[in-house]
Amino acid sequence: MRTHRRAIQGWKPSALPAWLTRDAYVKRVVPALASVAKSQIRSTLGVSEPYSADIRTGKRIPHPRHWQALAKLVSVSELPQPARGL
Repeated sequence: MRTHRRAIQGWKPSALPAWLTRDAYVKRVVPALASVAKSQIRSTLGVSEPYSADIRTGKRIPHPRHWQALAKLVSVSELPQPARGL
């Protein structure tokens, strides 16, 4: 727990890509996590089995410092920009 607290204190919001907002996490990453083993989430984030289960189902949203690792785990990245009409 102490390690996680230190990591949260040292985390800078600017480290998160601009596209990876809470809304993007909930709409794109959480649904994709349903097919990921809890053990993969647990080892990726270093969290407990019950917490990894809650993350997988969307019951709990982890700290934003974890969003990028989870997005990578499920191969979710920035959406391409829509083409502009002429």
